[in-house]
Amino acid sequence: HPSCYAVLWDRMRDFEARDFSHKQRCMLYHVHLMHLHLPGANPPAKTWYPTWLMVKGRDAWRRQVRDEVIVSKGHDLLAKVFDALGVRNEMERVTNDGCFSMDIYLPEYDVAVEFDG
Repeated sequence: HPSCYAVLWDRMRDFEARDFSHKQRCMLYHVHLMHLHLPGANPPAKTWYPTWLMVKGRDAWRRQVRDEVIVSKGHDLLAKVFDALGVRNEMERVTNDGCFSMDIYLPEYDVAVEFDG
């Protein structure tokens, strides 16, 4: 990370959740999720996340995951292929933590299928 990275997060102490739009809170929480889940994406040790981000940012992110679902024709066709093969599937299954939506989930195999198209 560039040297200013921790400084920018430190500046977040000067802000409240109300200073950011729903979309901006989602983006900030997305950065936090990347640090938690992507290999090698750990923030510098001195990075500080504001408390409101863990609540208001998380809630905004989960609301987006739940409410802003787009199912394309390609998703629908792929689900029909799984149906024809006798493979049980669920479209837009939300993970237990509410932070991610899987395009197609194959519960018998515990496999998520992401479809770009």
